[in-house]
Parts: sequence; C-alpha cells; structure tokens
Amino acid sequence: MIEEAFVAVTANKPLYLAGFLGGAAEQVIDAIEGKQMTEEFCRPTRIQALYNAPPIAEENQATEADRTIDREAVWNTFARTGHRQLAATNGLTPDENDELHRTPAIDRVIELILVGLSRLKPSAAQSA
Repeated sequence: MIEEAFVAVTANKPLYLAGFLGGAAEQVIDAIEGKQMTEEFCRPTRIQALYNAPPIAEENQATEADRTIDREAVWNTFARTGHRQLAATNGLTPDENDELHRTPAIDRVIELILVGLSRLKPSAAQSA
C-alpha cells in the first residue's frame, strides 16, 4: 500500500487514506501530518537485501532509482505532500480528508471517497 500511495502522490493522482484500516494507511497519514517517522515504516526486509546485493549485477543507469530503497525519502515525500496537496488532487477539502483519516464508520469513508471522486475533473488526456 505504501508503494501505491507513493506512486499516487509523486504522479499527482488522487489518494484516499482511510485511517480506520490502520497499518500502512495510518503510517502514510502520520507522514502527511508531519509526524516523526517510526521504526515500523518501510521496515527493512529480505527483499531489501536482494536490492543491496543482487545475485546478478544490474548496471542499467536508467533503472537505478527503481533499485533504491530509501525509507526516509519516501516518508519525506509524504510529509511534503501535506494536507493541501492531498486535497488538491483528491477532490476533498483538508477538513474532509482529516475526517476520512479519523472516522471509524465505513459508510462515511465510502461517502467521502465518492464525494471526492465526484469533484474531480477529467484531464485533457481523458477527454480526448
């Protein structure tokens, strides 16, 4: 989920974060709210060891960024996104996003996501 959220914010795509899910969603919300990064965020795994020491060396410079795992950079990207940018891309106001982050009611989560989607305007590429 963190990867998908990262792709969404770096591509200025709508992102809806329901905090009642906990886990990764809650961690991304914490980053967007400017909290300190926790040890649980993008905890190193065995996959990271493969990236650090691959069985076959990858020398293509064009894919170097795809092979780098930098949890602080990911956290900081979410932190820079903040409430205003999140609202600018997902159609919700900052207050509505805050409610989405905090409500335990799934019906309200669905309603807020649908409200945000209804406010989005099609891009030029979609309407062509």
